[in-house]
Amino acid sequence: MHLEIICLVTLLIAAISDLLTMEVDPLIFLVGGATEFTWFILHPSEPGLIGITPHERLLGTIALFGFMLCFALFSGMGGADVLAGSLCGFTLGYMALSATLIASVATLPFLYYRKWKGRGDESYPFIPFIFGGYLLTLILLEVKL
Repeated sequence: MHLEIICLVTLLIAAISDLLTMEVDPLIFLVGGATEFTWFILHPSEPGLIGITPHERLLGTIALFGFMLCFALFSGMGGADVLAGSLCGFTLGYMALSATLIASVATLPFLYYRKWKGRGDESYPFIPFIFGGYLLTLILLEVKL
C-alpha cells in the first residue's frame, strides 16, 4: 500500500460522507493522515508512486494548508476542505496545487447551475471535487494504481 492509495481511499470516504450528509467527520482525516504519517515514518526512503522527496511532501503540505486556509477564511469553505487539501499536499507535494486547481475549475459549472436554479447561496460539497481533482492529477502523472 502506498501513500497515494491511502489518500485516495480517505478522500473517497470523505467525498461520500460530504455528498450524503453535507458534513465530514474530522476523524476521517485524522485516521487517514495518521495512517499516511505512520507509513511515511516506517518507510522514509520510499518515494511513493510519483517519486517525490520528503522535502517536497513537507512543502506541499504547508503550501496547500496555507492556500486552503486563506481561501476558507474569505469564502464559505469548511474545515474538512482544508484538511482534504492538506492531505493531498502531503501525498502529491507541490503537484497538489494542480489537484485543487482542477477541483476549483470543475466547481464553476456546478456553481453556475446552482445560481441559475436560484440556490447559489446554499453550501455545497467541495470534497468530491477535490477527490476528482486528486484522481485526475494521479492519472495525468501516469501513476499505475
